[in-house]
Amino acid sequence: MRVPEYGSLFPGRLKYLRDFRAWQEQANQGPRVAALGPQRLTVILLSYRRVGNMEPLVRSLLRADFVDRILVSNNNPEYRIADWVRVRDERLHCVDQPVRRPAGLRFELARHEPGEYFVAIDDDTFASAEQLQQLFSALLSEPAVPRGFQGECYEGEGVPSRFMGWRVGLRGRRQVDVLNRLYVFTREHVRELFRLASLLKLEVGDMRNGEDLLLSFSGNTRPWLEDVGPVGECLSAHRKGMATWRTHDHFFHERWELLMRLRTIKPLESAGTSTPAPSDSAEGRTG
Repeated sequence: MRVPEYGSLFPGRLKYLRDFRAWQEQANQGPRVAALGPQRLTVILLSYRRVGNMEPLVRSLLRADFVDRILVSNNNPEYRIADWVRVRDERLHCVDQPVRRPAGLRFELARHEPGEYFVAIDDDTFASAEQLQQLFSALLSEPAVPRGFQGECYEGEGVPSRFMGWRVGLRGRRQVDVLNRLYVFTREHVRELFRLASLLKLEVGDMRNGEDLLLSFSGNTRPWLEDVGPVGECLSAHRKGMATWRTHDHFFHERWELLMRLRTIKPLESAGTSTPAPSDSAEGRTG
């Protein structure tokens, strides 16, 4: 399974428009997705330059009866989130941050929310309510380990040099070193994330890179990916100046350094029931 290829003008962008329109129609007109039990999710969305994605993301999430609260944090002072998210629902709460805040803010926000189960979704990732239900169900079946649909593994030699030893864009049912793009986790994972950050003397809310590694080490084994089928992405997901992994200097080297530090204080093994890891990957999109 590969990440959608939207880089070329034709047919890539036409495919993007078709995929996005289908996802948007499902978000607006699709049936409600039932809760499978009493547990409920708190959703955390961070908005930066892709502010036009926020309302479609919110509408998609509101289809899910198992979503109890959606917190949209606008981290770009150039915009007012109320100008872009006009839908109204008692589950939806929007906040304009007075200054630009990095991605680590999502876990600071989760720390102060009352819920027990969380999902954080990147603003360029178009997962459906049905896919989110599948990921939430997987978390509830084994809540000791965070879940996602895409991740990375550090392999050292044998991967493209621009990724500095990281095998990126991994999908399918498998364990990875790091989750990317969408993160399903528990309050206990948040507590452990901050414990690890304290040991490493890191300020989570100020982290532009590596906060996903902290979460990925918050379980009792390496985190799991679930095979939820194709997940759409924004046309700007790979664009320099928009995508952090394309813009942030020394992005992959910083991740390697933090991975080594985390392995020193908390070595994680693969689960004993792990299935053989498939070789499917999509070189490119990462955190």
